[in-house]
Amino acid sequence: MYVAVDGIVETLRCVPPAAFGPEEICTRLRGVLLDAGTLSPFVQFVPLRYTRNFINRDVLFELFFFC
Repeated sequence: MYVAVDGIVETLRCVPPAAFGPEEICTRLRGVLLDAGTLSPFVQFVPLRYTRNFINRDVLFELFFFC
């Protein structure tokens, strides 16, 4: 199933704070395929450097796209 990046953010937001950890995150995202087209606003390359492109910040996590 392809999911927009916003769907990934919503999935992560639904994880209860007490359960927020690698095992729970992997379980919830297992089988989810990212719709790459929804990342286009975050794709910013700089020659000879990598970039960290902010997607979302929440109480429990920050999501970045690295180029």
